[in-house]
Order: sequence, then C-alpha cells, then structure tokens
Amino acid sequence: MSDLLGSKPLPEGGVGVGCVRLAPNRYRALQCAALASLVAVLPSCAVNQEKEVATYRALLDQDAPAERLSAPATSEPLTLQRALYLANQNDEQLSIRGESYLQSLISRARAAAGFLPSFSASGSHNLSVNGSESRNSTSASVGGSIQIFNLRTIRNYEQATAAAEVSRLDLLDLQQTVLLGVANNFYQVLRAEESVRVLENSLKLRTEQVRDVQARTTLGIARPLDLAQAQADESSTRVALLQAESNARQARTTLAFLLDLDYVDNPLADALTPPSDPRPVIEYEQDAVDNRLDLAAARQSVEVASISVKGAYAQYYPSANLNMSFLLYSTAGGGNPWSLTASLLQPIFNAGLTHQDVRDALSGLRQAVMQQDRLARQIHEDVTLAYEDFITSTTKLQELVISVNAAQRAYDLAVGQYRVGNASNLDQLTAQDQLLSAQLQLANERFNQKVFYLNLLRVTGQFGLSTPAQLQ
Repeated sequence: MSDLLGSKPLPEGGVGVGCVRLAPNRYRALQCAALASLVAVLPSCAVNQEKEVATYRALLDQDAPAERLSAPATSEPLTLQRALYLANQNDEQLSIRGESYLQSLISRARAAAGFLPSFSASGSHNLSVNGSESRNSTSASVGGSIQIFNLRTIRNYEQATAAAEVSRLDLLDLQQTVLLGVANNFYQVLRAEESVRVLENSLKLRTEQVRDVQARTTLGIARPLDLAQAQADESSTRVALLQAESNARQARTTLAFLLDLDYVDNPLADALTPPSDPRPVIEYEQDAVDNRLDLAAARQSVEVASISVKGAYAQYYPSANLNMSFLLYSTAGGGNPWSLTASLLQPIFNAGLTHQDVRDALSGLRQAVMQQDRLARQIHEDVTLAYEDFITSTTKLQELVISVNAAQRAYDLAVGQYRVGNASNLDQLTAQDQLLSAQLQLANERFNQKVFYLNLLRVTGQFGLSTPAQLQ
C-alpha cells in the first residue's frame, strides 16, 4: 500500500483524492467497482409511472369502456351515460385521490419490508500522521441484519394494510359523489333549456297581447292602463327569458368543466326512467348499510385504530434481532473475518412515552367509533330524506299529468271556439300559455324525479358508472 502515500511522486496517469494519491491500476479497479455497484443499483431505482397510475385507474375504470373517449361531435347527442364516462376519465379529483390510494399501497409495502433482511457494504481508509511518520489502513466489509421478533413491525403492517383498504373505499366513494354531481348538472341544463322554450312561447303570447290591447285601445274599447299592464307583462317575460338563457349557458359551462371539455354545444339526450313502484324505505336503508362505501371505510377506520392500540401495547414486549458481518479486506490483517450477533431488547423505562402512546391510540379508537356511529345515524337521515323527495315527486307527477291533460282540453276548446267566432285570439293564446306552463311544471318535475332517484341510489351506495344504462 506504499504507493498510495502522498509522499511518493504521482505516477503518470495517477489521480489524487484529497491527501491520498492513487496509482492508475488501483484507480481503475475502484472505478470498475463503483460502476458495477451503480449498474446494480440503478434498475431498482427505476419507477414505471404508467404502471403506478394504472393501479388506481383499474379501480375507477371497472365499468368504463376499454378505450379512451374523446369529445363527442357537435351534432352528436350527449347522453348521461357518456357524460359520466367522460367525467370519470378526466376528473382531476379522482386522480388526486387515486394517488393517495397509491401512496397507501406504498406505505403497506414499506411496512412489509420490515420483515425482510437488509444488507450493506462499507469501506474505510484511515490516514494518520505523527511527525514525520505516517500510517494508513484500509478495510472493507459486508453485513446484514434481520428482525427475528418484533410485535410492533407486525402491527405496523396490519395497520398499513387496513389503511390501504380505507383509502380504496374513499376513492370509490368519491367517484360516486363526482358522478352524481355530473348527473345533477346534466339535468340542470335540461331544466334550464326547457324553461327557455316555454318562456319563448310565452313571450310570443305577451307580444300578441300587447298588439291586441293596442288595437282595442285605438278602437276605444280598452283603457290605457290595460295597455301599460300588457307592456309590463311583456317586458317582465323578456327579462325572465334572458335570465333563463343565461342559466342555460352557465349550466352548460359547468357541464363542460366537469367533463373537461372546452364547451358542450351538443343536444342532451335523456332516456333515464326511474321505477314506477319504489320499494319500502326500510329496504333502501338496508341497502345503505350493506353498500355505503363511506360506512365501510368508517368500519375499516375503527379497525385501523384498533390495530394502532395493539401496536402501542407492543412496545412493552421484547424484540430480537440477528446481525451478521464479514470482513472482506483489512490492511491491518488478523481479526475475525466474520461475526454473528443475536440481540434481545426488553424495554424497561422510557420516561412513560409508551404509556402516552397507548393513551393516544385509545383516544383515536374512541374517536373512530364515534365517527362510525354518527355516520350510521347520518345515513338513516340521508335515506329517509332522499326517499321522501322521490316519493313526493312521483306523487306530484301524477297530479301534474292531470293538470296538463286539463290544460290541453282547455286549449283545444279555445281553438274550437275561436274558429267558430265565439272566442278571441287572445283567449286562444291565454289557453296556450296555461298549457305551456303546465307542461313546463310537468317537465321540471320529471327532471326532479330523476335527480331525486339518482340521489336515492347515491345515499344507498348503489350509484355508479353503469347506472344510466340500467335505468334506460
């Protein structure tokens, strides 16, 4: 090793490292060793990001088309089913929560690594100078260790596994929430555009009323006050129409945002039909208990907290480790070339830190249980209110059908009377306005019933990507 000393001239091609000079042949050997280590380590550092993303996309796309969807052509009707597919495919909230699920799987893998042995290599070079005398020594060794027994490691893995399941359930629950929001906005667009259609016809009526009153006023059979009132009604209807048109444009803008599209100019096609004979509310409550993903996540959170308590108590128990080392090279020579050490650690006193960890874990468990109980009560309220909205809307629809039929008969009679000269054109237009208003109420209530039923499915945990196809 004398040629490593800095006191000797540096051979041609040698390299100096700090106070140490390396000969060319030894430098090349170190280069080869470093390169071999780098080649061995790099593959383990590579991460296939597409595969990582596919982990949570596989959950979200269980009922989605295999191929990625594009924006529909402008003339192509947009169905609720396709709108849900696009939202599920493009919504960033789902991807963000999906990354949280992926991180929980990584945490579980990290906890599982605690059961596996670890290996390492080490090397050292020591240079000491005492006056004119210098000494140096070099050594290299490899070693490994493995946990023989550690309850805390076991509990950490169990807790990470349960936490990953909570994250999976939260992801799927968020998916239902996002899809329901898209469905609500889809019907908001339809409702706003139906209002525009009725108000356009109503404005035609108001304009005709103003023309009729103007003619009557010219003939002296109507008062100026009647004309002013008719003009005010026309202006009020025009304002309502402007607001309805704005509402429709805003609703379409929101729908485009939810679907991650630049705009949505497509006609909306609605073919969803709720059941005409809903089941008793008690059955929907049982469906919620069996299928609500947030309730399942709350139950799993209690399990996570319970395992955390066990992990805190595990700190009182001993742990055992096994360590091994092997000396590859030493300039000093001699010594044991390898060693094997088994160790047992029994905690005795740590200033009460373990006791505080147990208290904290028990508090978290009580908190998780209370959150589960409150969610169970919340689900009962959600199902009851959603069921009431759906039943009331269904009953109102039956009455509105009667109202529309009556308005239709009144309009037909007004048209007949007008044709034989027994009624004015204003009477005919008034009957038409009443018919349009009744039809608007019926159309709005039909949209309401669909939204209420979808919400009922959501609060019972049964709303998903395939729901519109099942209700067509």
